[in-house]
Amino acid sequence: PSPSPTPPPLIELLGNVTGTLQEDVLLPAQIEGRVDSNVNGRVRWEITLRESAQAAEYLSILPSLSLPYAWLTAAQDPEDIRSGLELSGNGQFTATVTVSFASGEELVLQHSSTGISPQDPGLLLFTSQVSGSHPPDFDASQLLPFSLILSVEPSVGSVEGRGTTGIPGANVTTSISYQPADDTPAQPVVELAVEHGSVEVSPNGTVIGFYSQSVLQGATVEEVRGSVQGEVGGEDIPETEIVATVDPDVDGRLNWIIRVADGETNQTYLPLIPSLVIPAGWLTAAERPPDTISNGQEASGDGSLNATVTLRFPSGEVLTVEVFTTGLSPEEPGVVRYISRVSGSHPPGVDILQLLPASINLREPSPGSIEGEQLLPGDIELGVVITYNPVDPSGPRPPLILDLAVTDPVSDGQTLNFSSDSNLREQPVPTPSPSPMPSPSPTPPPLIELLGNVTGTLQEDVL
Repeated sequence: PSPSPTPPPLIELLGNVTGTLQEDVLLPAQIEGRVDSNVNGRVRWEITLRESAQAAEYLSILPSLSLPYAWLTAAQDPEDIRSGLELSGNGQFTATVTVSFASGEELVLQHSSTGISPQDPGLLLFTSQVSGSHPPDFDASQLLPFSLILSVEPSVGSVEGRGTTGIPGANVTTSISYQPADDTPAQPVVELAVEHGSVEVSPNGTVIGFYSQSVLQGATVEEVRGSVQGEVGGEDIPETEIVATVDPDVDGRLNWIIRVADGETNQTYLPLIPSLVIPAGWLTAAERPPDTISNGQEASGDGSLNATVTLRFPSGEVLTVEVFTTGLSPEEPGVVRYISRVSGSHPPGVDILQLLPASINLREPSPGSIEGEQLLPGDIELGVVITYNPVDPSGPRPPLILDLAVTDPVSDGQTLNFSSDSNLREQPVPTPSPSPMPSPSPTPPPLIELLGNVTGTLQEDVL
């Protein structure tokens, strides 16, 4: 394919806002946004009002006004994620932004952009329509920063996103439709972070100034949180809370807390540690080398997977844990939620902490499928199967090794704390040693005669 044309630079955004807020008609206001040439992802905004009396109303919708344009002008980190303008080419789109409050009230803004003006390159023209209401004690400045998980192109030319605001119970959703610049697939799941600078209102209240700062980046897993159901050794798993937090200082490390309502932590949960850690370790593993392999979350895009981990003991007992994750939570960006189901049993004297560290050999028989096995200390057979929706289904990767370790377990009988470390690396390819040239096989002699004898018993008679 021919390379996509470079989109024209976006310099200025010019539009107007009309609509109703709290059932009051908003007088039209002009909005101008100028892209900051010195700070990537920053747009400086001015809203010019016809009447200063409506300054408070416009202040309350500032965050929702700038959200779609923050997507268009977002900075990129890392650089291989494309901004909205690069995806749409000409900046033409329609968008709906909804802020839902815990009280049940909703603030809705509909945006329409005709794209970058051909008569004035660098200028994007748009209109915005407001409707709905917000709580009476609402402080718009507390809405920010927004943090949205965007699913880019659930269908070609569309973006859907859900996220959190700074106000408890207030969530934001957005949908954007645009004409795609080319057929190149977009990054399936990304995070858009938007924040605003201080707001300044002119002395007569007719001009409101502020700036928005937006960053588009790969969505990251920050926390893995879930629950366990089922039984071990014929006993039901008690009510529990399990949280694994990604360590910001050590790549590939998770800090775990398992808290059980009625105690019995050691006996019930120590055997499950490998089964809980392996799928989470796959999602959050450090990469070695980082330029040639992807960890589980980068492979699946949104961190969703199904996994089955099996421990087979020499005594014949089998412990099976199934893990289902729902991927990155739109309501809590960075959080992956999961459910685990346990069945089977284990020998009473097994010391599960001796099972790790382990290096699990993984293969990818087809895109989106991972299988692995390893013989653990004590001749315990470990098997794992992981399935997910691959970001790039072009083909399987080379065989991988997932290195796992569990450290610093501390338990008071009700709460179990420990850390897990995971690294993902390619299996080294053995270099064959040169072998001498084999001598030609001698020509076998021709077969002339077969000579042998038979002995035994038949029908209990000696032959």
